[in-house]
Amino acid sequence: MARNMITGKETQKMQEYTQEQIDRAEHMGIAIPADVKEQIFEYANLIGEEEKVRTLVRSLTDAINQADEDRVEKLLDDAKMDIQDLPDPTIGKLELRDYGYTAEDMVPLRKAAALDYHRMGSKIYCLGSDGSKGEYASKEMIQAHEGLFGMAISYNGLWKQLIDHGMKKGDLCAKTGLSSSTIAKMTNCESVKLSVLEKICKELDCNFGDLIDYVPDNKEK
Repeated sequence: MARNMITGKETQKMQEYTQEQIDRAEHMGIAIPADVKEQIFEYANLIGEEEKVRTLVRSLTDAINQADEDRVEKLLDDAKMDIQDLPDPTIGKLELRDYGYTAEDMVPLRKAAALDYHRMGSKIYCLGSDGSKGEYASKEMIQAHEGLFGMAISYNGLWKQLIDHGMKKGDLCAKTGLSSSTIAKMTNCESVKLSVLEKICKELDCNFGDLIDYVPDNKEK
């Protein structure tokens, strides 16, 4: 589990849900090893989606029941990759909600990741436990802030870059070695890890800020 993790009702609810899924499997006589349970809970806390947790537990239960160690290993590796695909693999949206920022407009970051993304040109916000986010943060503001940080994501800049380079999404996959599933995540405005964006920047000869746009609030002022 992530160091200095903030826990509250959202995380507790997910832990209880995950335990229920594990209990159902074990009530059928299928013993899930302790190390596998630990990885399931880590996945649940960071990914924070009941459907994905349920699917992982059921798939692992089936693989364990069939004594298919290779499949168990692959399922756990895939789960780890999902975590690593988060912009900051040490924090998920459940922790952000437990911290007090409940709006769905930010990808959560800790300070180290916030500084990295700021260095690459992304617009970072210092988030308050009262639900506030303020203006774009400077490096000094990030260093001084003791709470969590957020980054709003839209990849409109990337799609414009592809048009300018006369490329399609498939071309980008071929040139960078990125999977089609990673590009699909970006198409759906889902977060991807920093190394993915660095590969794209290198291929397109652009800056991080050229790929990601700020997603403004739709609230009336």
